[in-house]
Amino acid sequence: MNECSLHLEIKQVYSIPGDQFEVKLGNYIVDILRGNLVIEVQTKNFSALKEKLQVLTENLRVRLVYPLPERK
Repeated sequence: MNECSLHLEIKQVYSIPGDQFEVKLGNYIVDILRGNLVIEVQTKNFSALKEKLQVLTENLRVRLVYPLPERK
C-alpha cells in the first residue's frame, strides 16, 4: 500500500497486540482489524470512504480516525 508516514504512525498509535493490519474484507482492505472492530485511518478527504463505510458498517463496528493539526 502506498501509505504516508503520518498514516503509518497513526496506525501504530491505535494498534494493540493481536491486531491484524491491511486485512482484505470483501472488496476492501482495512487498516486495522480487531475482532469485529475495524479501525480506518483517513488522512485525506472522506469521499473516498463513502461506499467502503456503508458496506463495512452493515456487519462490523467501525472507528474512523481523522487527525487534525494542532497548528497550521
